[in-house]
Amino acid sequence: MKSVFVIIMVGIAVVLGYAIYNQQNNPNIVSTSTPVLTPSVSMKSPSADKDFLLSINANSSDADKKKHYDLAVSMAKESMYLEGTNCAFDPFVLKVKDGAAIKVKNNDSHPTTITFNDKLKFTVSANSTKEFQATLGHGPGLYGYGCESNSGAKGFILVVPK
Repeated sequence: MKSVFVIIMVGIAVVLGYAIYNQQNNPNIVSTSTPVLTPSVSMKSPSADKDFLLSINANSSDADKKKHYDLAVSMAKESMYLEGTNCAFDPFVLKVKDGAAIKVKNNDSHPTTITFNDKLKFTVSANSTKEFQATLGHGPGLYGYGCESNSGAKGFILVVPK
């Protein structure tokens, strides 16, 4: 009985010794006893980024305003179309050149009035498209927009120099 126990213990020692040797000499092999988490994509959700962009206001800190701008730039998508339903537009941050034509498509069954920085307003008829020029006030910059029926910004247009 003792000899069987000794043989089992020696076998376990050999297996463990080999595993330790192999781990030290092959660092690319990951032990199954040590969990390794290496995410290949950002763990932050796109909705969290959108919520942050929509939360910034004139009273926000300069650091938050810079983070806001940098995040908006990283999320911006070049297109000439802004397409929306129920005042939810895609892309969330549209990137266009100063003075470029932007086409706004309203997929709703009712007209939608869009407001840019409380200065430029226009209405897009139900299930139609309206075009306007990307001259939103002060040249290149980040401009928020929303719908007259909803308060606050619903998306952004990043106007870049020609």
